[in-house]
Amino acid sequence: MEIEKYQSLLNEVNTIVSEYDKQAKATGERFNIFQILGMESKENKTHSAFLYALLNPKGEHLQGTLFLELFLKKINCEGLINLDSAFIIVERHIGIVDCNYETGGRIDLVIEDKHGNAILIENKIYALDQPNQLQRYHTFGAKYHNQNDRKFKLVYLTLDGAKPKGCTIGKLEKEAIDKITCLSYKKDIICWLEECKTKVENVTVLREAINQYQYLLKILTLNKETNTKKMENDIKDIITRSEENFKSVQQLINTYQQLKEEIFNLLVEDIKEENEKRKLKHTYNENIFVQFSGLIQNNYDFDVTIEIVDKDEKPINIISPEHNEALQVLYNAYPEFGRIENKATKLVFQFYNLSPDEIFKLKDKDYRKNKVESIFEDSKKYWSVYEKQ
Repeated sequence: MEIEKYQSLLNEVNTIVSEYDKQAKATGERFNIFQILGMESKENKTHSAFLYALLNPKGEHLQGTLFLELFLKKINCEGLINLDSAFIIVERHIGIVDCNYETGGRIDLVIEDKHGNAILIENKIYALDQPNQLQRYHTFGAKYHNQNDRKFKLVYLTLDGAKPKGCTIGKLEKEAIDKITCLSYKKDIICWLEECKTKVENVTVLREAINQYQYLLKILTLNKETNTKKMENDIKDIITRSEENFKSVQQLINTYQQLKEEIFNLLVEDIKEENEKRKLKHTYNENIFVQFSGLIQNNYDFDVTIEIVDKDEKPINIISPEHNEALQVLYNAYPEFGRIENKATKLVFQFYNLSPDEIFKLKDKDYRKNKVESIFEDSKKYWSVYEKQ
């Protein structure tokens, strides 16, 4: 009866997953160009760049001030910027940051007109607030865009519309802080993009480009409208339908973790065996990310890792059982996906992100053997490239 109970629960979940897979296949929603290129969280090269491309009246979209006008209306700044003379600057340099963090920096986006009116936009995806950042931008705006009938607006754009924290506000007075406009990608930008799509419904390439970016934002902001989120909610409904279901899922999770570990250990043993054949040494270290790069804090939680070293004990590979936060930070930090180097310490790492699908395939001995061989061959190739540099 216990087995039948688990099987019934899995069947229900499989039915939901299968249905959403069919929808994804029909719509192509999982084929997101920004995610494919690993650009989903790059503030300047992706988000500021895309916003600039749409807001720019002289942009390749050839829609003039259409998108800019919709944006100004969305943030209640109609009339602030003269549309006929409007221009956009991305990453505007306002001087070197001084030792007291009171002046200087780079403003992510500036919307300006010939009269000197301006909207200064600080764009935040995952980056931390910088010391006195908004204070410095406000100081710049007050000096250059707040004289002789000039006006300026300071905008703080984040994923969820959060208010700026004390470190970035600095010594700004309450009146200035209250005038900062806080925008969110989750609501404001996604809604603005929807309006933009509506206006260019028949301009297919442009519409789909906006649609791709809009869907990326829905993913980043955990928007309930994505089919992935809807699927998760449907599965949650099944799990919370009864206490028995809730307990069964917990048992399934525990069993899955054990099974994953058993399969991964098979891979570890095969790697050790291959090490012996190739006369290489093997070491094991759970905290290799922290020790190597300094990018990962100690509070990151990730699964067992394997470090492969060559005859001189120089680490070459790390293999992680599945996607985790530590790997994601490294992927975001290094443009060359899956590989990082540190010439100062003579280290080269090649990352293998083993997804649940991959772990399932590793049950098969022949598949596992081929995987191990490819790992070592990749190691040899990358190490050879590094040594020639």
